[in-house]
Amino acid sequence: MVDEEHKKIVGNLLPELESEEISQLLGYSEFRNKAPGHILINQGTKDQNLYLVLSGDLAIFQKIRLDYGQIVFRTGAFPGPAMVGEVNLLLQNERTATVLGVSEVNLYILFEEKYKEMEVNDPQLTIKLMRAAAKRMNGYSEDFRKRMYRGILDGAENHAQALQRFQKWFGAWRECPDALAAKLFPDYEGENISFGKG
Repeated sequence: MVDEEHKKIVGNLLPELESEEISQLLGYSEFRNKAPGHILINQGTKDQNLYLVLSGDLAIFQKIRLDYGQIVFRTGAFPGPAMVGEVNLLLQNERTATVLGVSEVNLYILFEEKYKEMEVNDPQLTIKLMRAAAKRMNGYSEDFRKRMYRGILDGAENHAQALQRFQKWFGAWRECPDALAAKLFPDYEGENISFGKG
């Protein structure tokens, strides 16, 4: 039987799923309590496990090699509730970071074998879970893009400086003639990205 409080937390993480679907998903998953210092995900591994963190604090670390040695750095930290591992659920690539439980972590793990079982037995649930994961990934990407643009534009005093800053980072961006812009984007005003001091 699924714990109702756990179901509510997962429902907030995955609002795309109906109550019964959350119960089904948790039925495929295993509840675990992990001590502080437990590594949930190891950079470089290729599993498809999905982690539905109910509570606890997590930190993300990456290791890179440079010509003169290796660097390990902490790229972020966040508290639960959280969904972790959704990228590999879809892409099946090497994990790009190591995720460490900084405090005690309570979570459900949808192990790769159970995920594959769910694909066969509950394809609609699998599709909805994949869509939810893709939506989160898109959200991360959009957030990063907007922060990056704001960082590049910080301090630009005018339109010409803003364009120059973009060209420095992205290559030869050119302004589009008004007639072509009107044809390409007849009903879209565009995203406003503020620039200037402050």
